[in-house]
Amino acid sequence: MNFYGKDINVNGQEVVVTLHSFSSKLKGNYTIGVKNFQGGSLSTFVFQVIPSGPPEIPMNFGTLSITSNSITVTWLRGFNGGHKQTFVVTYKRKDSKENLSSEEIMEDDNRENYTLRIKNLLPQTEYDFWLFSYNIKGNSTNDLKLVSQMFTKTTAKR
Repeated sequence: MNFYGKDINVNGQEVVVTLHSFSSKLKGNYTIGVKNFQGGSLSTFVFQVIPSGPPEIPMNFGTLSITSNSITVTWLRGFNGGHKQTFVVTYKRKDSKENLSSEEIMEDDNRENYTLRIKNLLPQTEYDFWLFSYNIKGNSTNDLKLVSQMFTKTTAKR
């Protein structure tokens, strides 16, 4: 049996595993036990199922703190699609024709919650923010209506 580039050999036996449907919740390690019906011993094999695809959309995008020239945003990661993902926070002044600015942060396997401080903003200015993620298989979404979006305003200068 060949599973994700690994051959599992049992002399005189063949094992076939077929996954007809799959969700990210089924990822993990599995054990297969093989025994013939003529009194042979049980052979066990461990394999890992790792789905491969674009990441899921990050969740719970919001503000953690706001000052006159910075905003700290926070979010929860979605499933990474089986590959390390990069989060992208894109922003611009509300109703502005200027180009979008963006900040990126790489996924850390040990973290669910992320924060990013965006500096050098204008005081008392409204900003639109968008959040998405990508990995080697693609973006969390290509539909701008599905990207996590947030609107906020910096505070007055002190």
